[in-house]
Amino acid sequence: MPIIFALETEKGRDIYFLIKEGFFPLEGLELLKVRLSNHIKFNDDWTREELIRLAEDTLSEYGCTLIPFTLYKIRY
Repeated sequence: MPIIFALETEKGRDIYFLIKEGFFPLEGLELLKVRLSNHIKFNDDWTREELIRLAEDTLSEYGCTLIPFTLYKIRY
């Protein structure tokens, strides 16, 4: 079963990553969180593509992959 990793940015935007593997070590999640948070903090003009690339690089260190997906929040 895949893992959903959610990162809340300083601007209140939530960014979600879907990790293909069901087992991902906790230290890997912490490293992913730190790398993404630092990139957002130190780069005012960050893009979603940069974050995806950084997440893919971090996950590949653990032999894991991202699954591309789109999350729709629908209110009615």
